[in-house]
Amino acid sequence: MQSVDQVDATPTAVSRGGSCVRLHHHALESVFSFVTLRELAQLLSVCRDFNGAVRSMAPIGKELSFGMSADAFSAVLHSPLARHVTAIWSPSMNMPLSLEQLSQLAVHMPNLCRLRCYPLLPATPATEAEFRWPPRLTELSVAVVLADRSQLQHAESMAHIAARTNVLLASLPQLPHLERLSLVVQSFAFFVPADVSFAPLAALPQLTYFHCDWPLAQTARLPDTQARELQALTSLRHLRLSPTSGEDATTMRLLTPPHQWQLEELGSAWSAEVLRLLPTVPTLTRLDVMMRSDDATFLTGLPNLSDLSLYLAGSPPLDPSVVLVSLQHCAQLVKLRLHVVKALHLNVDSVVACVRHMPLLRSLHIGTARFSSLAILRELPPKLTHLGLSCLAGSNELPATELEHVKALPVLRTLMLYGFRFQGIPSGAVPARLKAEMPSLESCTMG
Repeated sequence: MQSVDQVDATPTAVSRGGSCVRLHHHALESVFSFVTLRELAQLLSVCRDFNGAVRSMAPIGKELSFGMSADAFSAVLHSPLARHVTAIWSPSMNMPLSLEQLSQLAVHMPNLCRLRCYPLLPATPATEAEFRWPPRLTELSVAVVLADRSQLQHAESMAHIAARTNVLLASLPQLPHLERLSLVVQSFAFFVPADVSFAPLAALPQLTYFHCDWPLAQTARLPDTQARELQALTSLRHLRLSPTSGEDATTMRLLTPPHQWQLEELGSAWSAEVLRLLPTVPTLTRLDVMMRSDDATFLTGLPNLSDLSLYLAGSPPLDPSVVLVSLQHCAQLVKLRLHVVKALHLNVDSVVACVRHMPLLRSLHIGTARFSSLAILRELPPKLTHLGLSCLAGSNELPATELEHVKALPVLRTLMLYGFRFQGIPSGAVPARLKAEMPSLESCTMG
């Protein structure tokens, strides 16, 4: 017969002891997954068990900023914590990243997937082989910074910028998982030089978002070669260009058929020429539009729009009610922001009649209109969660009882009322009153 000591020494007992150790280890990993990167650094030195858990636990996805000191950043880069960093943000051009430092990120931070940086490009021509990007990047925001920019003349700067931009773009096919790319050029040039090539982007099969923030002159025209290179990026769903006066000329060139765009977002559209071309991309779901005429027939060719900002910036005879007739065709809208300049008269009843055709609407902002009553809120889609109303300056005070109409929106979470005054109630007291009477209301702003 076995003794008690012999029973305790059996493989079963040892297995139970090992299970307890593993359970304790997994418990530490679970708890540590909720702490900050700084706290993880402190846990490394507490005891051997804590150190082992930090080193073995799955990456927990922490963000790191170059705002920290160089010594602190170097310490993280060469520590066990580096594997937990999945995003790095460089806050400004005053903290550029050398190509050597970029290579160190690729080596020591294998799980890095989001990066915003300002690579400091040397004065001597570099090659794409000198760029070593972290291989798992899915999101990259990069700006072109020249090490010797203060010594360059205008003509020289354009040549340098074009050469270094081409090298940077040529290095990007190293990133087969890249989905989002933002290219920022802080330059002396006021247009994209003709010898900059976007062709390397065609080697990025996962790229769906491209933002090219390059100052464009008002008369700038996108060269045919660059237009064709951008049109070849048929995987793109979001394309944003510099918000400048030259954007429409570029957008018009890109939308001119033939093309195979399946874009969902195109940034801003300003000119009538661009607006007329928008139906060539019926896949658009988000759009910011400024109109100077009431010809809104282009909206009838965009059946998939779900997020629309419509700003009527013209003057009479522009008639907002004519625009609203076309807007009724956007039945899939979830978010609508409608703003008009003060010179135009926006009929609130016409707006209400229009949004009745939008059963999916959850967010509505009506700007610069005259409200004689809030009773129109009872006719809005009852599932609205966000509502913003801007009343014309100088409008009369409304009776305090008008606030009762807000309760007709039972799931409203955010309410913004600008320019409204209610009899007998200080503006500062309105939010507290509404939030006390509407459990769903999380935020109420008076302005």
